[in-house]
Amino acid sequence: LALRTCQLGDFDSHGPLPSPFFTMAHEVASLVARLSDAERCVREQAAKEIGRLGASAADAAAAALTRCLRDSAAGVRTQAARALGKMGEAAAPFASEELLAALADHSAEVRAAAAGAIGWLGEAVGDVVVSELKNCLQDPAASVRIAAAGSFGRLGEAAACGVAEALAACLGDPDVHVQVAAAGSVVQHMEAMAAALVSRLDASNVSTRLAAVRAIREMGEAMVTHTETGLLGALADSDFDVRAAAMAALVQMGKGENARKVEARLSTLQEVPETLKSKVKFEGSEDSPNCRRSKLRRGSTWSVGAATEPSLPRLLGTPKARQEAPSFGLPPSKGDRIEEFRQSMELTH
Repeated sequence: LALRTCQLGDFDSHGPLPSPFFTMAHEVASLVARLSDAERCVREQAAKEIGRLGASAADAAAAALTRCLRDSAAGVRTQAARALGKMGEAAAPFASEELLAALADHSAEVRAAAAGAIGWLGEAVGDVVVSELKNCLQDPAASVRIAAAGSFGRLGEAAACGVAEALAACLGDPDVHVQVAAAGSVVQHMEAMAAALVSRLDASNVSTRLAAVRAIREMGEAMVTHTETGLLGALADSDFDVRAAAMAALVQMGKGENARKVEARLSTLQEVPETLKSKVKFEGSEDSPNCRRSKLRRGSTWSVGAATEPSLPRLLGTPKARQEAPSFGLPPSKGDRIEEFRQSMELTH
């Protein structure tokens, strides 16, 4: 299918060439017409080609792509969502509501494409879209969680701060790629997210305060300079669980270069109950779930480019470099066999 071939009009061999603008407009119109083709593969490829044109095709094609989000074929819906994302903020007036509906699609591939596309629409998306995107952080499919976590890094400070606790929980996700995507979003808005979490330590609702402390703890040493004062204040919280979580967070974040400073601060406080001490001791012990999970993350091998960000190892643990590529039991390559034969010939001579 020659999808990028445009019918430019009836020009003879000696006539003038069409302008670039005319060529682009005609190409977009041709591709939009193919979005209604009877063949699934034609519709899918047309949506993909429109996406390659980016924001320049938004005015002419965004509305047609939003209709494709209701196509009977999951592949067409996926390519339509990706194309809208590639158009960026130019597609926001056309696509916000339709992409929101696509987050509930029965296909995980479509949900992931929609979650990723929303991140490129910019800060123009509404609170309802942000709320639904937050729910995608708990989607059963890892690909959807990865796309949603990464999108919050592009939606601006307000959106990221509003879901700080949920992003912190993703740092302990079983899938390492979800961890990296969430850490990338946290790194981009770290100071603002820290300030938002500290402000929630004064909330009237106990659950809100407890969730904020646990989120700070999950983010680890990278947050200590921004949240230490707030956590020290939380040690005097009226709720036992909040006090215990704050103490555990300070102890955990003090294991690095800040250990002496945190220890000195803790020594100035009044003696805490033995029950609180025992709970903190368990939380920091080798057998605690948090400690085991932390070790698991530190032992993970990453292959994601975002992991080179200096703050990410502090959030997720320092990744270990792979010493050698796994063989997976594959037979030796042709070059290896030739080399082995050459060496055997040398030995016989």
